[in-house]
Amino acid sequence: MFRVCVTQVLEAGAWEQFKAMGWELNTLIQPSPNALKDALAESDALVSMLTDRLSAEVLQAAQAAQGGRLKIIANHAVGYDNIDVQAAHNQGIVVTNTPGVLTQATAEFALTLILNLLRRVSEGEALLRSGQWQGWEPTQLLGSSLAGKKVGILGAGRIGQALGQLVHLLGAELAYCSRSPQPAFESQTQAQQMDFQSLLKWSEVLSLHLPGGADTFHLLNAETLAMLPKGAILINTGRGNSIDEVALAEALQSGHLGGAALDVYEKEPSVHPALLSCPNTLLLPHLGSATVSTRRAMALTCLQNIQAVFAGQPAPNQIPI
Repeated sequence: MFRVCVTQVLEAGAWEQFKAMGWELNTLIQPSPNALKDALAESDALVSMLTDRLSAEVLQAAQAAQGGRLKIIANHAVGYDNIDVQAAHNQGIVVTNTPGVLTQATAEFALTLILNLLRRVSEGEALLRSGQWQGWEPTQLLGSSLAGKKVGILGAGRIGQALGQLVHLLGAELAYCSRSPQPAFESQTQAQQMDFQSLLKWSEVLSLHLPGGADTFHLLNAETLAMLPKGAILINTGRGNSIDEVALAEALQSGHLGGAALDVYEKEPSVHPALLSCPNTLLLPHLGSATVSTRRAMALTCLQNIQAVFAGQPAPNQIPI
């Protein structure tokens, strides 16, 4: 019997399908590195989360213990910078992800964050709950419309492009920075491609959709944040470590930035204390793909990849080396 280790509780409907496979399932919630090593040594497959750090050391130790039992790591995410993919490949382990299925949910959530900041929704709710609301006033909590705003997309992959489609429909001007031109996206949204610094200087709203890795680590820092126009707002639903959080807090406290909405953080679940006390911030606990249908689809994508590998077939979503 195949043994599958899962490091978080999965969506209920998908979990029923896992149980129907007849595999031995081991749920190991947020395991320590040593517990993860032990579990991997006894497992044929792992369903991992972005919070599981699967280093070369962990993978080598796991494979050495049982002579290479682990066949697949099915990462329950689009990103996979939590895994040393080359080390996994060297150990004969297939690594997969869940592309595509969370695109719309995350793009919708990024739009939600943009509109919340522009229209000062959280400030309004806080005012009402405080008991200090004195009734309607013509100048109370005046915000901004998205229509006509210059929205920059930093990272025009699936999610960045999906957000671009949404803000275009609401009348925003659109520009993007990406490793390669996206002519179909440009045609559909009238977006213009810019280099990184030009995009920063142009954007009144900047939304980050960057992959993890050394190239994007603290890409938004004191120097680059200063390039944004005064009063610009920053949205991040990509990778937390693409922003220097201390520099961001300083830009918010100084009034250079008009606001920031973050769904990801450099050291999740910890949030830098400076951000917690900043004005004009909306801080969410990594909810970007948190819909029932999306989380079910992510888990089932993991299941399909595991099924394929157990059957000796190529995994549909294998990460290339």
